[in-house]
Amino acid sequence: MNRQEVAIYLAKINMMNKQLTCMLELNEDVNRIKYKLELDSLTTWREDILDYLQHNNCHNIVMFINTMYSTEFLQDYVNTSDDKQDKVLISQINNLIYTINQFNNFAELYKKKYKAGKYELLEEVFANEEAVALFKRAIKAGYMDENYKLTDKTSRIQRRAIAWAIGQLLGIRPRIRYIVFEKQWNCKDLGKTAMPELRSKDMDDIKKLYPEVDFSLLTAQNENAFYTVPYDENRIEEMYMSLIMLGYIDIKTQLKEFLKIFSIGDTKNRIPVNWIVDQKRLSYFILLAFESTNKNIWEKAKNCFLIKGQIPNRGGLKSGIGAIKSEGKMETLDPALKAICENFNRPFTK
Repeated sequence: MNRQEVAIYLAKINMMNKQLTCMLELNEDVNRIKYKLELDSLTTWREDILDYLQHNNCHNIVMFINTMYSTEFLQDYVNTSDDKQDKVLISQINNLIYTINQFNNFAELYKKKYKAGKYELLEEVFANEEAVALFKRAIKAGYMDENYKLTDKTSRIQRRAIAWAIGQLLGIRPRIRYIVFEKQWNCKDLGKTAMPELRSKDMDDIKKLYPEVDFSLLTAQNENAFYTVPYDENRIEEMYMSLIMLGYIDIKTQLKEFLKIFSIGDTKNRIPVNWIVDQKRLSYFILLAFESTNKNIWEKAKNCFLIKGQIPNRGGLKSGIGAIKSEGKMETLDPALKAICENFNRPFTK
């Protein structure tokens, strides 16, 4: 394999992990899973990728490996499997877990070999003088300690604001920005911390620390413009993949556009998500997915979704739920869509 092929196949394996996790959570048919995913190709891909990594300069590839999707769900699935489950699929899942673990092991060895010294406490993306200088501002102000970890005095708002500022100045892609800071700081849900629209001391302190940064896109916008949920981007991405695969939203919808309805990423000039099935199912989805965590769900739906390219009517969305309830179909209208929403709102695991 050459460098481009390695990047392509690593991306395929990462997506395979996400798709498999989503399919298993939705109890997809085993034969469909095995048919849809290229699980039989993993061993060859793994050996060729590792051979390339061992004989070439692979700094950027290691950085990608560090952001690959977790195999935690797949490992739990295998650990709780019984004799009734398809043995071939279980073997393939184990091979996928092993493959990704091998890449992670290589990345760890790479970091130990090439990052010893003054950068050894930093994630790969931060192993440079520019990042160290930006971190030192936060260290001097007491928000981080000498090991580049957050201190107890740092509020959740300040954590996200610091990550935003340093991420902007280093040019870290929005797609992975909070992932790398969560790894560096050993914390979760940075991207879901609600940010104040009006002035607050927490925000003002960080703005003074990084005066060259534009924080306007970080602070909260019109509360009816976006949905707010207490989950990280991984869970939102699971929902996105399920809606795409099962044909509820336009296949042309990019993940970055879907994330924007949760105020994640650059929300300027955003495009509403195009719902391509009937309005009744959009009403059903909005209620089940967002009622427990949001107010004004129908107004937000009007701002966040299109129905077959058209702006939905707020009253029509709301009355759609009334019709579903009067028909006694809240549990049965669309089992697959109901499962997507239940998975999205599943309880946090410890």
